[in-house]
Amino acid sequence: MIGRRLVLAAPFLASVPALAFPDRQVHLVVPFGPAGGVDFTARVLGDALGASWGAPVLIENKPGAGGIIGTQAVAHAAPDGYTLLMGSIGTLSINPAIRSHLPYDSERDFVAVARLTDVPNVLVVRTGLPVRSVQDVIDLARAKPDTLTYSSAGIGTSNHMAGELFQHLTGTKMRHVPYKGGNTMDLVSGLVDMSFDNLPTSLPYIRTNRLRALAVTGLKRSVTAPDLPTIAESGVSGFDVVGWVGLFAPAKTPAAAVDAIRAAVVAALARQDVIDRLMQQGAEAALPGDQAGFAAFLTADRKKWKELANDAGIKDPD
Repeated sequence: MIGRRLVLAAPFLASVPALAFPDRQVHLVVPFGPAGGVDFTARVLGDALGASWGAPVLIENKPGAGGIIGTQAVAHAAPDGYTLLMGSIGTLSINPAIRSHLPYDSERDFVAVARLTDVPNVLVVRTGLPVRSVQDVIDLARAKPDTLTYSSAGIGTSNHMAGELFQHLTGTKMRHVPYKGGNTMDLVSGLVDMSFDNLPTSLPYIRTNRLRALAVTGLKRSVTAPDLPTIAESGVSGFDVVGWVGLFAPAKTPAAAVDAIRAAVVAALARQDVIDRLMQQGAEAALPGDQAGFAAFLTADRKKWKELANDAGIKDPD
């Protein structure tokens, strides 16, 4: 557990007295609107860090352009550890894969501090669709190519890319129906056939039998729905899509500040009350590992989505 006063040596002159970190308010930027999964994670983390540091943590929602506006703001912020980014699979892995003119470089402009949470998606189908397993979906898609529809919250979202990966690995062809945001209700009403939806969003409809869940999208089963198999164990080898969220600082943030923030985050994610609060929204506290491991994961994740975007011809939606 990090104490209230963490010492950050001034990097420029040895004669300058050491600085206390943090000695003022820390800004945690969420590049989406309030009430979403990334925002919820930020508020849980902000509460825990504020209590640990004895310094306030302000959550700033800067939504717009698929997370680009808020992400750009942090890329251009002072690299002093007092402005941090709630990064995600969409903003820092998928956006660079499909958008050619981002106002930031997801690798060059940020320091990866720690992986925070993982939220699996779930393959759900309308109750009238005659399928009971992942293999049933594959068989039906092969029998009726370009007929089955799957919805997403928009081009380049994790549920869209999960559908593209599914087709790529199974050799099937389905029709993508992108929405601007929520798409679950049209699935419930039967206007579309299926979705690789966010598990917390779909769970209430699964539990009331208004949607049929077939499998989760990560490599391991979800603690929220442990009875559901993974798509990989259902026969689609290599399928792995998890809506990760991580904490990032602007490039050139002093290593001592990054280390202090990371230590506080690791301690927070080990607290049972934090784990329980995240679980309420279907998010699983990540095992942060070390920074090198997180950086290696990011490199592989970006490569994966870039290759898929190129193979599937997915380009900048703007």
